[in-house]
Amino acid sequence: MPLSGPQQRRLRALAHHLDPVVIIGAERLSEGLVAEVDRALEHHELIKVRLQDGDQEELTATRQALCQAARAEPVQTIGHILVLFRRNHLEPRLAPLPGESLKRETAEERRSKALAREQAAARSPKAGARKPRAGKGAAKKPARKPTRKPGRR
Repeated sequence: MPLSGPQQRRLRALAHHLDPVVIIGAERLSEGLVAEVDRALEHHELIKVRLQDGDQEELTATRQALCQAARAEPVQTIGHILVLFRRNHLEPRLAPLPGESLKRETAEERRSKALAREQAAARSPKAGARKPRAGKGAAKKPARKPTRKPGRR
């Protein structure tokens, strides 16, 4: 599933201080490299990968192949550095991203929450039915005159 803008922003901020975990050399993609990226994503969820050498077209092709092989989402590419993300659903390490829920609600839970909201709304006082203020501050206070700063005219 592609990441939304706010999710990408959050992940870029989290990845800012990270160092590259995997460095890809001239061989590019191999089974061992994909296994290492897979292990790193399983453990960290968010990693940086450095690509050594190569022109822009080769880097783009390697990035797409790596994302597909590792089942990861590309977050950001700056020069030869890739930031990859894959959620570990069994043991999530990162807090939920904007618009993401790690726990799926059942239909029964949604109904009970809606019922609780309706009951809370019925108990709370209506905004238009406020009681008038009593006591000294009941009358509206006159507006204060603006104060002048000394030395200014």
